[in-house]
Amino acid sequence: MQDYRFSSVIDVSLAFVGGSMPQELPGTYNVVTMEIKDTDIYYPLNDNDAWKSMLPPKEGYVRLGPKGKPFALSMYHQLHCLNALRYAHVIARLGLVAHPEDRDMYHDNHCLKYIRQGLLCRADISVIPINSSATTQSRCRDWTKVRSFVEQNYAEWEDIPLTHAWEEPD
Repeated sequence: MQDYRFSSVIDVSLAFVGGSMPQELPGTYNVVTMEIKDTDIYYPLNDNDAWKSMLPPKEGYVRLGPKGKPFALSMYHQLHCLNALRYAHVIARLGLVAHPEDRDMYHDNHCLKYIRQGLLCRADISVIPINSSATTQSRCRDWTKVRSFVEQNYAEWEDIPLTHAWEEPD
């Protein structure tokens, strides 16, 4: 298999004024092999702390440009949505929702649509065995490097209040 590098070269000093914005996170992210297996050792369905650990501080939001314009990353938005749907499923299965009709379905519907669109957009065509207990290997963007970027970005902006100054023209 040939290795590829996903590279997004944007000038992080851009102000992103008006409608301008980057399409991807800046940086180069190698393709790595990820073992895909049907196990719940690391993320059992009912382990809220384990699922929350997938998200870095501030759910993976980053601030780019000299004024720190905030952006969400699709990967972390999808993980947030997956966790929200998991949580809704668990509390429903455990009967912890006293009045299900009172539950706001907007967020669940939003999350289902967002995850569906993300899956279709990426169109992963990896061939997998029908036996769901089989372990396979998949070629993936190195999400650990993405997380490192996000955590470093958070540390750089953590003590700087978010203002709307980035919306104003320079």
